[in-house]
Amino acid sequence: MKRTAKIAVVMAALTAAVSACSGESGETTGLPSNTVCGSFAKEPTVAAALEEASGIDTFSDEGSQSEETLSALREADGDLGKDESLLGMPFCKIESPNSKENIFSINFREALTVLGATDKEEQFTFFKTGKSAFSSDSAAFIYFQCRMTDPAKSFIINGSLERESLVDVPKKNLSRDLMILLNAAASKVATELGCKDSGLTTGTPVATSGVYA
Repeated sequence: MKRTAKIAVVMAALTAAVSACSGESGETTGLPSNTVCGSFAKEPTVAAALEEASGIDTFSDEGSQSEETLSALREADGDLGKDESLLGMPFCKIESPNSKENIFSINFREALTVLGATDKEEQFTFFKTGKSAFSSDSAAFIYFQCRMTDPAKSFIINGSLERESLVDVPKKNLSRDLMILLNAAASKVATELGCKDSGLTTGTPVATSGVYA
């Protein structure tokens, strides 16, 4: 009888553990917005932008390769032929915790030049942060200088964000939200690499020209 009772207690504990992880309906609980991808969205404004632009409030970041991206950037040497691998290596990949539908993919890589406004003001809104930053309702891009001391070098980093989820949110809001998210992720990268004088703004970047300026 004692053995049977012990088995019953163990099974009950296992059931409780599974329920805690999956919820009563069997669905995955997921991560809150302020903890995904190394807590780049820990500030309330950034967390709110993530939730508005995705339409959900819990996430999965299992497909992210943050450390691999940072390692590749630390080795940046102006040879973009080698750096092409970063195109398929997301610094932050955010999915729905249950459907595994891709919501955002944020990538960072070395760049040789900075893309500015030119003839894109009819498609994008440009913001004051880094060397150049612009976004639409489905994608955002940012360029910033990284002056490192260990190792001692200076190079340009290009960040990009692609949104794949469909949400009923005004395009102006989405353009702003995506820039808030990418700027916060860029600031996280700059901090991790020890970049000096990145020019990245804190808080919400200000729109300066383009569609929603």
